[in-house]
Order: sequence, then C-alpha cells, then structure tokens
Amino acid sequence: MQQKPKPETLGPKSTDKCLIGDYWEYHVAMVALEKGAEVYRNVVCTGPIDIVLKIEGEFVPIDVKQKAWSYTKGIWLAPKAANKAGIVWGVAVNPATKQISWYYVSGGNPTWNRPSSIFQCPVGLEGFWDD
Repeated sequence: MQQKPKPETLGPKSTDKCLIGDYWEYHVAMVALEKGAEVYRNVVCTGPIDIVLKIEGEFVPIDVKQKAWSYTKGIWLAPKAANKAGIVWGVAVNPATKQISWYYVSGGNPTWNRPSSIFQCPVGLEGFWDD
C-alpha cells in the first residue's frame, strides 16, 4: 500500500510542543468566543484542562489537541484519548484547515457522514463547532 502525502499545514512551524499547543488553544478560544461562549484559559501548559468554556450557563472543560496525519489512511485523525473520566472533553483541530471538532467516539474524520451522537461532548453541544 502506497502512503498518502501529508497536506500542507497552517499554524506554527515550530516543533516546540508548548508553542504548538498554545497556538491551537488560542485558536479554539477565539472561535468559541465568536460562537458566543465565555472562555477561561489555563495559565500553564500542563494539566488535563486547557480551556473552560461557559456555553448557555454550562461549564465545559476541554483538552485541545492537534490532529495527526495518518499516512496509511490518508486523513487527519484525532488522538485516541477519550473523555478523561468524565472530567474533560476532547477537542481536535485539523492543522490543514483549522477546523475544530469534538472527538469522535472511535476517532475518525469529521468529513465522514456520521450521526452527531457519535461525538464525545456534552448533550446538546454536538453542533457547536459547525461552521
């Protein structure tokens, strides 16, 4: 099987994981603000919670991760980590498009035609990141 080439990515060109993480956290925070959420950021780059969103009166702690390119599948995949014991919700950013999505129950690609119930997110917020 021939590997599929990785598309060009947006965002920082640095390899510093803290810088990359901070960049995508700020991106998610700005998009959440534009969608009407209140945003509370973590002040350090360690810990399970990167951002806490307040959406319609509900506090939603999230962990922001950059998707990784799968050379064998030819798509961007979210990390395998799931909702950490019901404490924090995973949000994945595609570095080629800057598209944000909740984690899927079994990983995957947000361009697939899947029902919204497949997302790992608070009930009622399945479409929050939709454009």
